[in-house]
Amino acid sequence: FATMSFLGDESDYATEAFLVANEQGKAVEMYELIFSNHDGKENNGKYSKDNLKKLAQKIDGLDQKKFADALDSGKYSSSVSKLTSNANGAGVSGTPTFVINGQASSASWSKMSAQLEGLGVNV
Repeated sequence: FATMSFLGDESDYATEAFLVANEQGKAVEMYELIFSNHDGKENNGKYSKDNLKKLAQKIDGLDQKKFADALDSGKYSSSVSKLTSNANGAGVSGTPTFVINGQASSASWSKMSAQLEGLGVNV
């Protein structure tokens, strides 16, 4: 699993929120909230920093002040840029993407399973 941003500012903020939550061992919970609240639209304000802080309030045991301070500070903005650059360098341009034998693939399951079977993996 690798996180990346590719859809603009709100994608950056959501990735930062994931990394900030990870500081407190709550990355999975933040990931699930981000994706379960996605409405299929991009950059419409749903993942502004203020709205991400509201989502984070649903996570039990998350120190909200630490979360908000870190998100507001942009603590992980350079990390998001680096993760995205690394992903792009590996041929990843969107999600989901799987890397199979060093090649990025976002193809259908039938195409990916054929790639895996070609490598001797039973699927």
